[in-house]
Amino acid sequence: MDKLQRLYDLHHLFDGRRGALPFERIVQRLECSPATAKRAIRELRDLLGAPLVYDRTLRGYRYAPAEGAPAFELPGLWFRADELAAL
Repeated sequence: MDKLQRLYDLHHLFDGRRGALPFERIVQRLECSPATAKRAIRELRDLLGAPLVYDRTLRGYRYAPAEGAPAFELPGLWFRADELAAL
């Protein structure tokens, strides 16, 4: 699985979820090593700005957007007309 696909899969695990997702479940669902899962979590949070937090009381990760903020969405891919023609 490539890095971008892993980030999209990780986002879909958290998107719309009310509760927290334990780290072990993340590793199982992404079918990767714990180190790779930690790296993906860090990239989603730090590089893409996801409001991803670890909730100690629920013992797992979850999205925690700021009060009144819209739900987090990954940035889309935007192509110019010439790039679309090349595809």
